Amino acid sequence: MMWLWSAFIVSLSLFTIDRCYGISSSISPFIQYKHSIELEDNVADLWWTLDDAEREITFELHVKTTGWISLGISPAGGMKGADIGVGWVDSKGNVHFQDRYASDFAKPMIDNTTTDWFAIRGREQNGWTAIQFKRLLDTCDSMDYPIKHKILVDFGNRDIVHHLLLHECTPSTIFDDNNLPSGVCDEIMSQVESCSTNFVTVWAVGGDYMVEYIEEVGYPVGDASFTKYYMIQMHYENTRRHSNRRDSSGIRFYLSNELRQHDLGYITFGTMSNLFGLAIPPLVERFVIDSYCPAKVTRVRCHFF
Repeated sequence: MMWLWSAFIVSLSLFTIDRCYGISSSISPFIQYKHSIELEDNVADLWWTLDDAEREITFELHVKTTGWISLGISPAGGMKGADIGVGWVDSKGNVHFQDRYASDFAKPMIDNTTTDWFAIRGREQNGWTAIQFKRLLDTCDSMDYPIKHKILVDFGNRDIVHHLLLHECTPSTIFDDNNLPSGVCDEIMSQVESCSTNFVTVWAVGGDYMVEYIEEVGYPVGDASFTKYYMIQMHYENTRRHSNRRDSSGIRFYLSNELRQHDLGYITFGTMSNLFGLAIPPLVERFVIDSYCPAKVTRVRCHFF
């Protein structure tokens, strides 16, 4: 048996999909990258490519300034605990880069343990500063924050991805592994009925991009008595009727042979959703939907963490 912990992943992937996502910089990037994002309109742009083999990531940051520029990686999106690379280009065209760490919302200190941000090249042009640099995904440095994979919501489709559900198929489910069901839910529902009941995890817009179990708990996979197949159900909100959109959103799983103390168990509460079951009547100030949990469901002792 093996253990699995799932991390919801946000992949900042940009695809060619009938429209262009703006890049403000007047400077062309040094090389081609797999991903890019405009961090702030006419202020900052970022490109990056992940090298899985070397376990490192190459960035290129363009900022509309002729001073120093920086990129931070942090646990919660703020300065506290952030690993920060700071760089600038001097009057002779030389690139300088520093590895810094922010213990709080204050001036980041120099990381005097190891240097893990490495400048490759840079230049100033037309009032913009552009620096290419690289960093390991996980430096094993206590003053660095590891770059982790989280939920894969394709950046190019973040305007239409609404939520996703990971279903656990019953252990008796059998599919042709060379021809697994895939397609629009209504068109394949009869083929995947055995996979539509149990939920492993869910994510929706506004939710956390990463869900981790506590150290004592793991989700068991791989034993003959456990589930072999899982199904991802994606829901889209395509109000603008875009066509020819390709989406690579999903979930990445991590397996380990190191078993944890407890197997994960779960219980789902809620009201079954259908066309009318959750409909709110018009012009009401307050509307209550009652759900009932039969006594037999809670006869098994549950331990909530």
